[in-house]
Amino acid sequence: MWDLDRCQLLRNDAVLGGARVHGVHCPPWRNVLAEPASAPGDGLPSEDYLLVVCGGRCVKLLRLQLSRAAQGVHVQLEPVHDLGPQQQWAHVAQAVTRGEELEASSQPDSDAADQQPAQSAYVVLGLMDNSVEVWRVPLSVSGRAVCIARVESSTRLLLYAMTISLSLLPAGDAQQVAVRVASGTIFHDVLLWRLRVTLAASAGALHESVAPEHRLQGHVGSVMKVQFAAGGRLLLSTADDRTARVWRVDDAFWRSEEAPPHVTPCEQAPLLSLWGHTARVWDVALVGRCGLLGVQGLLLHTGTTAPERRLLVTASEDCTCRVWHAHSGEELAKVPAHQGRGVWCCAVMPGGYLLSGGADAAVRLWHLPEWLQPQHRAALKQTVNPAAVGSGPAHSEQSRDAPSVAAHVVTLSLAPPLRWLPQPRKDKCSGAPDDVLHPRGADSAEFTRAVVLVAPQALVSVTKRGHVHLASWPPSTAGGTTTVTWTSLYERCGEGAAATAAVTCLDALRHPAVLPGEPARAPQLDVVACGDIAGGLVLLAHAVGALPPATPLTPAASWAPFGGAPVLGVHLLRGLPLGHVLTAGADNCLLWWFAPALAVACPAPSDACDPVLLACMTLPWAQRLAAVDALPQHGLLVTGDQRGGIAAFAFPPQLLVACTADLAAVRALADDSAAALTLPLVFRLGSCHNNTQALHLRTQRGCVTSAGRNGEGLRQRG
Repeated sequence: MWDLDRCQLLRNDAVLGGARVHGVHCPPWRNVLAEPASAPGDGLPSEDYLLVVCGGRCVKLLRLQLSRAAQGVHVQLEPVHDLGPQQQWAHVAQAVTRGEELEASSQPDSDAADQQPAQSAYVVLGLMDNSVEVWRVPLSVSGRAVCIARVESSTRLLLYAMTISLSLLPAGDAQQVAVRVASGTIFHDVLLWRLRVTLAASAGALHESVAPEHRLQGHVGSVMKVQFAAGGRLLLSTADDRTARVWRVDDAFWRSEEAPPHVTPCEQAPLLSLWGHTARVWDVALVGRCGLLGVQGLLLHTGTTAPERRLLVTASEDCTCRVWHAHSGEELAKVPAHQGRGVWCCAVMPGGYLLSGGADAAVRLWHLPEWLQPQHRAALKQTVNPAAVGSGPAHSEQSRDAPSVAAHVVTLSLAPPLRWLPQPRKDKCSGAPDDVLHPRGADSAEFTRAVVLVAPQALVSVTKRGHVHLASWPPSTAGGTTTVTWTSLYERCGEGAAATAAVTCLDALRHPAVLPGEPARAPQLDVVACGDIAGGLVLLAHAVGALPPATPLTPAASWAPFGGAPVLGVHLLRGLPLGHVLTAGADNCLLWWFAPALAVACPAPSDACDPVLLACMTLPWAQRLAAVDALPQHGLLVTGDQRGGIAAFAFPPQLLVACTADLAAVRALADDSAAALTLPLVFRLGSCHNNTQALHLRTQRGCVTSAGRNGEGLRQRG
């Protein structure tokens, strides 16, 4: 159970003992509460529900109580009854609670199972063999649930899908329930049949067979999902033929409560077939003017007024949810919802929000208007003027909102000079001169390890052996020739493992940053940080526009953040003053450093002290750090990892005050061994961007915006 307002998991219960949950129904515990329920602590009265859960051969009833308060939602879940293992799998389980009391049986010697309790719930089960059972369950700890009716369809076959619709009918002194059933068979058909059960009947009073009244034909694969919509006037179905279909249900099926004694199933074709998915379709939802699923009165055609735009949403094994026009069948949007084995289910909430659940164990919330063209968004609004929908040219609003953008692609050859110094150098493996290229070998192969764009016309690259190069090119027009200028900045020299250790990470920035079209603000500085597998970290600083250095740059700072353990990631914190560096190591450990040599307050690098450890933190997931950003106004440090996990840590403002003071204060901070803080985790959100890497993070105005490798952008409000 989730609280969507707070994006918080409220409760996680394995109510079926490990069996897969196939259906959940949650009606009110009583139609009218006799007295206000007490809520723990201060808050509003609790909400009381009967939770019916089915899966496999298991069906269980539980009492769910929600108490809402300013601190959040308190959830209490108590077991009521276990209907025991069924003979067949239960596809659907629905309950109707009765508000009035039943008179107890006047026979004192009657069996306790046949006595009618003061208040009962009647649970209707739709089973896999195309049969229906009706159970009477006392809503109390004492008492025993009994099956009062079992009705089988005369067409006995295996089902993959079933849905039922219940309604209470007054019939003299005995109340009855009308059950209408839609069965999706493995032989591509949908069968409609109905029955009536007297609720006051004794255990096993009814056992009969009912013939189907309608046979809906059109699918060419096993039917995976069926459900009534638009107040029962429509039936939605999906199948493994990669389609979803919409059917009109005959009004006589709903007007007459009694099924005719002898019926020949009438065959009918679908109103609409939706083609476009590349794998079987698992679920379908109808979206109307209120953005609700299954709202009374939603029709594709009103007949008397202008057609109101309706939308259909389907969930498929091809890992997408698709939005369709419910009148024409046109595909309007494709949402790349999940990864792995597909999207199992979908539901629509008011305001045009789509909930999707996938086989990747994730539940995601989508805002459908962001995926639709402007002319199709009216169906998701709370109120719609049908006459105003679709007026004007089809894409006139889109053309006004979307400016034209001209793109120019520059192709660079990432083959900078591998050698800085002109004299040859001995290769440590073969002992042969290494004049032009390194010989092939397990330890001597050279290649570009990482590339970072520092400006619209400049990038920094580093090779496996630690050669750092700056590439720059002038602005050019489309079709022109672009000349790339390479500048060698740094090359590791010396002997030993530290000089030959493979580079693992790179980050670079140009400070201060200049947006495209803005004049350059002198002086600018290119700052480069690269770490290696031997635990070394090097910070370089090069003035923009300066002549290429004749010898490798002297590092502004060089140290081992993790005492010789590999540096798995390095990030220059762009939201903070220059000099703040975040390093990532093994065991999800992050260390926050301040390098005074890069700070503006320091007179010269030679006067600066060694980097100072400010804080440490631990990522909540065992994934490598991929992106980071800081929001000093709110004291937040936000991180993103390679599997889409986003986490935020809080830091005190005095942490930055000490780093912007004079050099003496920084030295004092370095001398204090206990100065490093452990930052608390204040927010985390896993499995974003379909479990792909979070490439980019920005925090502003209380929101965290992230861009993932799957091409989607997400905004989280905190």
